[in-house]
Amino acid sequence: MSRMSCSWFRLFCGLLAASSATLRVQAQAIEDHLQPAKGYYTSGQAEYYTKVPEVLFAGLHGTPLARVVVLPSLLPEYVLSLDRQANKVYLTYQSTRKTSLWHEVLTKSGVTPTLDTKVVELQPEVATALTHLVSFAVGQTRYPKPTDTITERGDGTTFTFLYKQPHVGWQAGEVWSPAVGTQMSRLVGVVEHLRQLATGAPSAGAQAALLAESTKLSAELAQF
Repeated sequence: MSRMSCSWFRLFCGLLAASSATLRVQAQAIEDHLQPAKGYYTSGQAEYYTKVPEVLFAGLHGTPLARVVVLPSLLPEYVLSLDRQANKVYLTYQSTRKTSLWHEVLTKSGVTPTLDTKVVELQPEVATALTHLVSFAVGQTRYPKPTDTITERGDGTTFTFLYKQPHVGWQAGEVWSPAVGTQMSRLVGVVEHLRQLATGAPSAGAQAALLAESTKLSAELAQF
């Protein structure tokens, strides 16, 4: 290969790498906010989206401070709910046991799955920080741009965040298995910490870590 050919080849490779990097940044930008939650009117899966709150919300407080519904492709669904009761705030984890609601809908077994429920009291400042975080994230929910490329989805997990805005009502936004390094992946990380807090052995620094991350992420989201 001649020197000129080598130069053009290196230039082409450089432009290709830059283009790929730009596409990755654009893809992250698409995922770096919540999108409107799918449900009865948009998904074509009315039976499933009706059954999820019907089963998972059973026995929960009617007016939570915030709530997250987690729908994995291959595992049981669960909800995390922040509820105020008698001047205290509790985190409630509620999940279908062993099987998923999606499986029940597909097989039409007619059997309502039993639930596993865990409850833990949250420190007031932690509850406030988490509520603010969910409200900021939901408040920035955006539809994809017409020019956004929608890729085919495989197995993954949908995280739906719900918050009741004063004088407006319930609002919801969701994200599907966000890319590592995005703000939405950090938001999902907070959800995982909440699940561990509710289901695992108590850790002395768990709530302090939640407070720090929630406060930091809220401040960053508030800048958008």
